[in-house]
Amino acid sequence: MLFITGRGPYLAARVPLPATWAARALDDMRFGAAHPAGAWHVPLGASRLIVTSYAQPICPPGVLAWPVRQLTGVLQTQPLYRLRVEVELVPWSATSCELGIRPLGKWPPRLMPTMRYYELAEAALVEFGGMVLGARARVA
Repeated sequence: MLFITGRGPYLAARVPLPATWAARALDDMRFGAAHPAGAWHVPLGASRLIVTSYAQPICPPGVLAWPVRQLTGVLQTQPLYRLRVEVELVPWSATSCELGIRPLGKWPPRLMPTMRYYELAEAALVEFGGMVLGARARVA
């Protein structure tokens, strides 16, 4: 079970895996045979997260908490409600990491009710956390 925390529009979930393992599991899911090149659609019940870019940021020297993976995409609940977001995977300790999500652009969003954003963001974190843990269990 993932514990979701947050302050303001940033929500995070701690994942009980080292960041390198979680990053490898995320890479396997993104670049595996199940997902062709292009946008990656992550179902969230009746809604979805459409991942449009996937990056492995380069950490500057001396920085301790730098994302090991960054994804940008769109939370979509209806054709009308779309919000650009960034999802990141950050080391938390030697044995765990954190998945975080934040909106890109203006806050609060004009076209998506704020509570709906929190519901979708939490669903996205739970889905990604479950996918990472499930992928890692299959590899181990």
